[in-house]
Amino acid sequence: MRRLLFLPFVVIFGHSCKEATDPATAVAFTVTLDRTSATPSESVRITVTAMNISRRPITLGDGCIPVSFRVYDATGLRVGPGVGAEANIACYDEINNSIAPSGRRSYGLLWSPIENSGVATTAVPLPPGTYTIVGGLREGEGLRPVSEPVFFEVLAP
Repeated sequence: MRRLLFLPFVVIFGHSCKEATDPATAVAFTVTLDRTSATPSESVRITVTAMNISRRPITLGDGCIPVSFRVYDATGLRVGPGVGAEANIACYDEINNSIAPSGRRSYGLLWSPIENSGVATTAVPLPPGTYTIVGGLREGEGLRPVSEPVFFEVLAP
């Protein structure tokens, strides 16, 4: 009987330790846009907001801007930002990426509706249509966890 009573304590304690060391388990994301449509020649401001849903302070990565966004076409193909584009982000000041319990931190990012923007390949305007944008914590070329999707319309030039 003692083993059964002790086991739930260990599971709860183990979850708390993971929460303290892995910010991806302690944060939720939202994405907002400064406009819902644009042509490929226009820029869109994408704000990715991280919310600390834990009871402990967290730090989002050790990089300058630890969050990003992804843009997908109607088939689910990633079309933005270009693979490797985040390596071109320059930081001129140190950014405090700490978030208090129940706190928020917002990051403003710019994107133009073109494929392969920011990398050494030919930039191609995205065709008119509806695209999905999500934000989250950068992890290699992926994101985790991600926000609910936001829809964006690319207009003809």
